[in-house]
Amino acid sequence: SQAFVSGAVLQSNPARAEHTGTSGSGLVAGAIAGLTHLPSPDELVIAGTLIQGNVAVAVSAVGSGAAGGLLTRITTVTGTAVIGNAAEAGTFSGGGVVNHNAPMVFENGSIQGNLAVATDPGGLAAGGMVTGYLGPASTSLITSSVVGNTAIGADAVGGLYQLSPNGSYMLEQSQVDLNIPF
Repeated sequence: SQAFVSGAVLQSNPARAEHTGTSGSGLVAGAIAGLTHLPSPDELVIAGTLIQGNVAVAVSAVGSGAAGGLLTRITTVTGTAVIGNAAEAGTFSGGGVVNHNAPMVFENGSIQGNLAVATDPGGLAAGGMVTGYLGPASTSLITSSVVGNTAIGADAVGGLYQLSPNGSYMLEQSQVDLNIPF
């Protein structure tokens, strides 16, 4: 079955998660500010939607993850802008779009001006888009742009982050430019 989001504006939503303990495993604190589609097995179709200015912060001494714009799986995104979102966490941070473990098509859209900050010594930061974080995932970018995104962290990619061997990208008439890793 399918779920639909069309013509929506998801803007200026804050999310904060904090774990104050000193033990645990995996990501014990997680924050998602924009739109999430986990753990649903249904396909999500997003069309003509603005995901902008959302901020997610996750804090933990053990492990934390945050997604600013869109955290999803089994998704088709068309005519959608993911702009100016931010995420900060220790272990994992995705500023724009996070495709954890499924096929995704992102078509006729833009991922622009997003920020990801990973504060742990081995933290992973993906400013624009990351695919394959939790398992096998494929992302197709078709006539879309990933421009002007920033990632700060030990393992940082400003544009498209592909986690090998889990993640793969297919680009068709798409622009990936002016992204900055720090």
